[in-house]
Amino acid sequence: MNKKAVSGTMLTLLLIGMLTLAFNIQPVKAGGTIYIRADGSIDPPTASISTLDNVTYTFTGDINDSIVIERDNIVVDGVGYVLQGTGSEAGIDITERSNVTIKNTQIKTFEFGIRLWRSSNNTISLNNIKNNDYGILLGLSCNNTLLSNLMNSNRINFGVYGSELYHFFHSVDTSNLVDDKPIYYWVNQHGVEIPSDAGYVALVNCTEITIRNLTLTHNRQGLLLVNTQNSYITNNNLTNNGDGIFVYQSSNNIMYGNSITANKYYGIYLEHFSNYNSISGNNITSNGCGIWLWFSSNNTISGNIMAHDFEAIYIWSFSNYNTISGNTLINNFCGIWIVGSRSISIIYHNNFINNICHACMQVQGMLLVLMMATLLEATIGATILTLICIVVLIRMGQVMMEYGITPM
Repeated sequence: MNKKAVSGTMLTLLLIGMLTLAFNIQPVKAGGTIYIRADGSIDPPTASISTLDNVTYTFTGDINDSIVIERDNIVVDGVGYVLQGTGSEAGIDITERSNVTIKNTQIKTFEFGIRLWRSSNNTISLNNIKNNDYGILLGLSCNNTLLSNLMNSNRINFGVYGSELYHFFHSVDTSNLVDDKPIYYWVNQHGVEIPSDAGYVALVNCTEITIRNLTLTHNRQGLLLVNTQNSYITNNNLTNNGDGIFVYQSSNNIMYGNSITANKYYGIYLEHFSNYNSISGNNITSNGCGIWLWFSSNNTISGNIMAHDFEAIYIWSFSNYNTISGNTLINNFCGIWIVGSRSISIIYHNNFINNICHACMQVQGMLLVLMMATLLEATIGATILTLICIVVLIRMGQVMMEYGITPM
């Protein structure tokens, strides 16, 4: 056979193979948000999702849109297909819904992989959620179940947000992994220690739990304590979370010798009557705020190093009789910030170094600068001092807007 004939035959076979491959490629459809409507319909009807009974909804191909669930009592099965976004919105949004199951889906590059908001009794299982800003968020929700979900390489893999105690009651077992490490979401446990392989830790209605020698990173909270008492938290590394340690309605806990760094919002956040806790000997640096107290009293904050935070220690109204002593507050915007005449604290023997404002107090809408930093000591002048006070007032306004609180 001549070489030209062979070459022509091979070229023909190659072209046929390429055309066959092209016709077999699964299309990825895009065209806007997909809704599973309250009446069971799929909008738009051309979306790569099918249902025969308005109960089970099955992907028929990869999807490049977000999905909003508006119907209760359904199952959405991705059967391994990819749900991909452009960095905004939620991959799957479940708001004010119940008895929805989401399973077998690969979800990537959204703002939220899966977001549950004010929703209860839902099941999230066997999903692979990666490269999103947020993996899974449970917000103002209760009694949801998570099973065998993989959350990897998200800026924030997993988190729970609530404003009432019941918002934190969920079933999340260790089959759920964050960056290949198990979630320990314990409810009603007593007298045990968190295993050393933990990637996320939440303690709800627990007592006498030991948390030590862990590295907890890239979650909404590195460590979440809710209505948890008499627990011991030591020698942990909590970094690059939303909050390092979030303490809600939890008292008589000891936080000692931890490294709490580079968390976006708070190093340690105490709220809603979290009283009689001891925070000592920690390295709390480069967080949005080092330690924040809100409606929490009789806590002891001592011997910590707090540096490069916006506020090292922030004490909000109705946080009374907290003792702050022996801390080193260095290179922060403000060392200690007290808000409200009803915040009475005992503050002594702290070392203030190179803070723009060593300490300040807001009373009845007015800001009093108690001690200015080395800039003032070098007689910076009235103009610069005025500018600093304006910046502080702006920050105060931002915080109050964030929490929906008006000046007293």
